[in-house]
Amino acid sequence: MFVFGGIPALAAIYAWFVLPESPPWLADRGRYDEADKVVREIENQKWPQPLEAPERITPPPPEQMRFDELFSGIYLRHTLMVWTAWLCAFFVAYGFSLWLPTLYMKIGGCR
Repeated sequence: MFVFGGIPALAAIYAWFVLPESPPWLADRGRYDEADKVVREIENQKWPQPLEAPERITPPPPEQMRFDELFSGIYLRHTLMVWTAWLCAFFVAYGFSLWLPTLYMKIGGCR
């Protein structure tokens, strides 16, 4: 079992050293030269002629949000969904943990 369980770990170690880093990850961290190098290596493997350089598009600056936006527009359904999911999860978790001693006493025969 240890041998079979270790196979994914060995594959992950092998992949760590052999596979190149993701070009979008490198570009997000400002390492454009490394990202370009990885993309060029991929291009050279697949196509005989290089592709055109992509356009760099800067994302718009983030806008300041207000708390009341959670309860309006498209965010209202998502807010209610998340709140309902958390309420149900906590109700089940705490309800079960509070009810568990009673189950141990009545069903399990513990005293």
